[in-house]
Amino acid sequence: MMSNAALRGAVGLLCVVSTWPVGCAPEATRNRPGAGASADVETRQMVDLERELRQQAASEARTPSTIQRDEMPAPKFLGVGGQETTVNPTGGSIQSTVELANTLANPEIAATSAQESMAGSTPRATIASYVKGRSALARGDVKAAIGPLEQAVQGGGGPVALDALAEALDASGRTTDAFVIRREMARRGWLSSRERTRHAEDLLRRGAVDDAISVAAAGVIMAESPMDRTRAALVLDMTLGVADRASLGMVLRSLMVADQEIDLDQAGFESPEAVALFWRSLGDDAARGRRISEADMYWRTAAAIDPSLALGSERQVWAAAGLSRDALTQVLILDAIDREDSDIDATIDLARDFDIDLSGLGRILAGRLEAKPARLSVTKALAKIDSEAASRAFARIAESGEGASIAGLLVDAAAPGGPREAWQVAAGFGETADSMDIVVDRLVAGSWSPDDLLRVAIADVEDESDATSLGARVVAAELLRRQARPDLGYSVLEHAQDTSTAARLVRIRLAGDFTDPMEVLAVPASPFDELVEAERISALLLVGEPELAIQVADEALLIAPESAALHAARGQVLSTFRNADFEAWMEFGQAWLLGERGAATCLELARLMASDEVRMRAGPGELERMRRELLGHDAFRRINEADSMGRSMESLEVKRLVEPLLDDPSWKSAAMARMLSAWRSGGRLADGRAQLQSLLEESPGDPVLSDALHAIDRAMDGSRAVAIDLREPMGQEISGHRSRRLEMVLGEIPESRREWLGIARDRIDRMPPGATNDLRRLELFLGSEGAIDSGEVSEIISRFDPDAITPRMRRAFVTVAAALPEGRGREIVESVAAWHQGSGVPVDVDTALAMMYALGPVEGASALNGLAAAPPITRLDLEWHDRLMAPDSIGSLPIESVAAVLEFAVGSGDPDSVPPKLARALVVAAIVAGADGDRVLGILERAREQGWPLHAAWGVENPGTALDVPLLEVASDASLLGAEGVSIRILEEAVDLNPLDPIALNNLGYALLEMGQYEEAARHIQASLKLDPDSPSTADSVGWLRYANGRHDPEDEDGAFQWIVRSIQERSRAGRQISSEVLMHLGDVAWRSGRQGDAVRAWKSILETGVEGVTDRRLAALDAYQIEAWGGVLVPSLELQERLEGRYIEAARLRLEAVAASKEPPTTPTRVDRESGGSVQESGG
Repeated sequence: MMSNAALRGAVGLLCVVSTWPVGCAPEATRNRPGAGASADVETRQMVDLERELRQQAASEARTPSTIQRDEMPAPKFLGVGGQETTVNPTGGSIQSTVELANTLANPEIAATSAQESMAGSTPRATIASYVKGRSALARGDVKAAIGPLEQAVQGGGGPVALDALAEALDASGRTTDAFVIRREMARRGWLSSRERTRHAEDLLRRGAVDDAISVAAAGVIMAESPMDRTRAALVLDMTLGVADRASLGMVLRSLMVADQEIDLDQAGFESPEAVALFWRSLGDDAARGRRISEADMYWRTAAAIDPSLALGSERQVWAAAGLSRDALTQVLILDAIDREDSDIDATIDLARDFDIDLSGLGRILAGRLEAKPARLSVTKALAKIDSEAASRAFARIAESGEGASIAGLLVDAAAPGGPREAWQVAAGFGETADSMDIVVDRLVAGSWSPDDLLRVAIADVEDESDATSLGARVVAAELLRRQARPDLGYSVLEHAQDTSTAARLVRIRLAGDFTDPMEVLAVPASPFDELVEAERISALLLVGEPELAIQVADEALLIAPESAALHAARGQVLSTFRNADFEAWMEFGQAWLLGERGAATCLELARLMASDEVRMRAGPGELERMRRELLGHDAFRRINEADSMGRSMESLEVKRLVEPLLDDPSWKSAAMARMLSAWRSGGRLADGRAQLQSLLEESPGDPVLSDALHAIDRAMDGSRAVAIDLREPMGQEISGHRSRRLEMVLGEIPESRREWLGIARDRIDRMPPGATNDLRRLELFLGSEGAIDSGEVSEIISRFDPDAITPRMRRAFVTVAAALPEGRGREIVESVAAWHQGSGVPVDVDTALAMMYALGPVEGASALNGLAAAPPITRLDLEWHDRLMAPDSIGSLPIESVAAVLEFAVGSGDPDSVPPKLARALVVAAIVAGADGDRVLGILERAREQGWPLHAAWGVENPGTALDVPLLEVASDASLLGAEGVSIRILEEAVDLNPLDPIALNNLGYALLEMGQYEEAARHIQASLKLDPDSPSTADSVGWLRYANGRHDPEDEDGAFQWIVRSIQERSRAGRQISSEVLMHLGDVAWRSGRQGDAVRAWKSILETGVEGVTDRRLAALDAYQIEAWGGVLVPSLELQERLEGRYIEAARLRLEAVAASKEPPTTPTRVDRESGGSVQESGG
């Protein structure tokens, strides 16, 4: 027998099919910026279409006769597959609810009839205890209730007292004690309906499923009225459902509907939730049996009894669709969207299973979305129902100016539907720059694998016809670029001729990824757009064209002087320039004032504020103001706090600070860099790896996260282990990150060079043709182990045009070409040389070196003749002397060529823009190359005439005397380099220019003395002594002169010994170290003077104070000295060590060995010894 509630549900109308009044239509697009009359027309059409659909749905719902579809898809939302669930575990013999309950009851668990509680009347004391306990329980005083109720039970209070005691124990937290009481009451049949329900639930929680069913079944059997039986049957139904006895539950419900002893109508007034749940379950039973009319009726009944019951849109849609109510189905979906149900995707899939045409619904949703773009549920549904309509709608929203604010939210809303739905939303926002990056950020952060997403995108845009929207192509290209496949991104945009901002931005980025400045410049500049030009500036800086970047920035700012993006981009370029920190800071400051708050701007402002140049030129108030404003920016404050921790940074604290920034694309890289540093410094790389792996499970395609994990893998496992993992078969992998990382890792493994070359060659093969491709191939040829493809090199050379490429490309081409074996690149070098001669453009150091290397010193010098030397521009550009004196230059070029390039740089360079020590580098290179003294003097004179600060070049102050050139320092360098002839010629010039300079006189005299020119030496030394009688150096020279002339008497006040001792005493008083050379003089003089003990002590002091034996540290120090003084290592350290100290140490050792052997030590020959050809050995002293 069907209940009255079921009948009411069968004839009633669902509220969702009421006609939508015109006044309830979504907000018209006329209120949206950028929408015009056409938008209003579209909105009215959408309103009319929805009204018509709802009217048709209402008509369908009122029609009593329904047509059930022939093919009914299974109600998968109920967990049902293709087969009906109609198995009756009772065999169909049971005819009533009580009969079924009897089969489920177990009297040992729950009595099916109540036992007598006690004989006779209840004592007054027991009643009093019960009343006292029940009163306390009613007041909420549980502790006060338990004692009296226990007394009541002990006094024979029976089921009533036990029931109250169990309730009090439950309330006090003694649930186990309460459970024991109820279990005993169930066994005796004393449970009330309420306590029976509670006991059954408790048994289910404890896993005693059969006991719970038995307790519930006993309640059905023991019921004394239809209402009691209905309540008990509903409890049994609930228990069977929780116990997962679905088949028994279906049998019970079918019996209850037909049972005269079951009063569902009355129960509905008492417990509407339980009865509504019963009707919903009964409808589910009908649906499982494909009895769609019954299912629809029962579900409607459930909704009528308890409107708050969650039927779920899937049930309603399945029923409406199954009864061929297509309009009602669409309205149900529409209302589910309005309610933002979680099962929107499933309801749409259901409608599609029934082959219902949803195109009209798609048009309605598109109109709704355009009227109110922030409707995320509408976005998600539209992307699923009609992807093309979604793309058009999103494109119109983006054009209206509202795209940036909602684009990311809309993609996120569609993301649960998978990469295809998210892609369809994102593709609609690709034609506007402000939203394009936002949607790509959200796509990259999605929960799908990067390849799954890329396959969806590529499938959508692989058609080269005009059918694919430009927005979709732009988003796909940017997506591919971020996944390290700029080649595919380039192909996607190759046939899309468009000058929209978004398209041009992505083209510039692709060119940047290819490191192709020509392609960066080729992207159209018209119509002018500040974002395009800012991107072009950044890309030119990225590909190594700072001169072009600053040029573009200056030109763009003339057009848009108030552009924050352009000021920030110009600041970024200037921050790489030499001596431009203050100017860069001013540019970033202007960008800040104009509203730019990106990570690069904030971090560069902070870095530049700490530079000496900015602190000197900017006012303290201005710096403090900027500091406060920066710290007011939450993201920067977090980064700043993380940085302030230094090496003591705690990874957990850093994570707390910067982890929120991982959701901000602008700050994500900066935040991840801090987290990596914290993990590394804290020795917690393993923790970092685990955290990154967890993050990547949520966003597998995020390049920042995967790059960070790759960095940790390399740090923990090493390049070789990482390479093994990266070599795993890639299959149909589209993303290029694995290949990119493998190429990088293999470059660190010497034995994997051949494999590295193969991957690099594949990457170059995927690049678009052009000058950059040619350059990369030449670079690859240099690194190849096998023979060079002469034909390919010839083709590249034939295509080379120095006038058609950028400045830094010319520089790179000529450098690589010069290094090609067998002079294969000479033609390119000659071409670039001719270009410079024809254009007059200054020559950079790499080009000059290449000319010398490829053409030789003579032709190279000729090619450079008349040209100017270009100063270094950025901090990455080496100074001329650093580049020319570097090991790779000195090692690969004859020193004559290096000297020639240096002479060109000094002769044509600007002394105000190049460090002065370039001149010193030239002089020492010329000396090493074999220049004589007059040539060196000529070089110095030309440098002086051109304005080079030569004293600064040698690190000394200009004394303001007649010596405008630091000749003494030049002579010292020549002597250190072993060019004694050059040193003497320089000193002679110094004396000629200033005959009253005692130092010059002494140095020249001593040098001549060492050369055996005694008379000239004596004249200069005596002149120096007259001018500066207290000089310890001159005293040593006089003593050594006396030694040479044989004046060895120790008592002779003007003899050798006394002068050497005086020199040492003066040095000691002045706190100067006694050199090995002076100690050697003392030892030899003392021995010849008969003071053998003094001689031995002096020679031993040489061994003690000198560097006996050559250590790596000593050699490294000598190398460092040469690099600091001259710009490079011109003399092998061992040779220099020998010249400085080694010869004295060896001489002292030989002398001491001779003394130990009672032989005459080989002291330095005197003048008489030399002239007589005596047998006394020279010691080098």
